[in-house]
Amino acid sequence: MAPIDCVQPIVDNELEVSDNIHEIRRKTRDNIVNTEHEHRAEELSWYFLFPHGINGWGEQREIKITPLDYYQQRILGSDLRFQRNDYLFYALSMFEYKRIKATIQACLKKLVGPDGKIEDLHLITKALRGSSAYWRTALNECLAKIRSLGPPTYFITCS
Repeated sequence: MAPIDCVQPIVDNELEVSDNIHEIRRKTRDNIVNTEHEHRAEELSWYFLFPHGINGWGEQREIKITPLDYYQQRILGSDLRFQRNDYLFYALSMFEYKRIKATIQACLKKLVGPDGKIEDLHLITKALRGSSAYWRTALNECLAKIRSLGPPTYFITCS
């Protein structure tokens, strides 16, 4: 997040508008770090956590590890630098990003038919927190508990 006294960029310097009114392109292309293509994105983003620029997520390892194993080791390990709030949010967002990507890839592998065509393009998003299928499942479980146990005696909401 930029400081309050930071000068806001001029839109004309950042965006390029062509004759086609539906096409807007960025003029500055070199300032975005794509985590899919940059294997050292974590080390570059968190230079004070990785002072030597090694042992991040993109590091080549003899034994493959899952994103869950990697981020659990970072957060629950003995090095307290990785337990700061800003890195915790980064780790959660990267873990969810990799989980969503893996779920989509697994669903698409199941959908390709024997002739190589995609049969039914429906992604299973029940396991993805925040999706409508996730909340529908939570609602159905809650309604099933109410049907089997009866209405609650006390109902408390906390915000």
